[in-house]
Amino acid sequence: MAISRLDMNRQLYDKGGIITLEDAKKMAPPGESLAYINPEEAALLKSLGGAGEDVNGTGIKSYFIKKFFKNSDSVFVQFFTTTGRIESEGFLKVRERVGNWKYFYPNGTIMSEENYERGKLDGEQLIYYPDGKVTESANYKNGFKEGVNSKYSNKGVLIEEITYKHGMPNGLAKYFELNGDLKEAGDYKNGKREGVWEYYMDGEVATEDQLKKKKKSTYTKKKVN
Repeated sequence: MAISRLDMNRQLYDKGGIITLEDAKKMAPPGESLAYINPEEAALLKSLGGAGEDVNGTGIKSYFIKKFFKNSDSVFVQFFTTTGRIESEGFLKVRERVGNWKYFYPNGTIMSEENYERGKLDGEQLIYYPDGKVTESANYKNGFKEGVNSKYSNKGVLIEEITYKHGMPNGLAKYFELNGDLKEAGDYKNGKREGVWEYYMDGEVATEDQLKKKKKSTYTKKKVN
């Protein structure tokens, strides 16, 4: 018996893999189904960053699987390449991202996670190194960075801390050496450095003479090499 589009999109079939209409007809258990790419859904997938091989001549390069919930107008969506590798997953509400979304490296480990409200970034965003350590953390409000944005080395050392307001650096900013020592600090206003910035050597405030000597020493070493 043929499966209607309504039935095809009713719930998530959670085994993953390459998905075609024929596969869905054979594999979907009662009450569950696989979503597959068709021209009507092409625009949505393209806007959400599909990647991989062309699917069914639509120009779209991923598959996605949808799960509907009772008493909820949100849909859980997972995007896969045509080889079955997961790329991202999260919730959609009226074709807009909502709630928590996750994005994955090719090996399946998490690359980043972020939160949405009505299609706009809102809340915490975390970006990870392939080994799972955090490389960057930020906060968003209504689509713009808001608050402290922090970056870390692959050893977990804080190397940058900048205060944002409405998507631009505004307020205190600090930059650190790879060993964790403070390197420089000052304020931004509307994305530009403002006022007097302090520079440090070995964690202590440095004088202009010390900074000049350090720059000269660094240049000499580079020239010798």
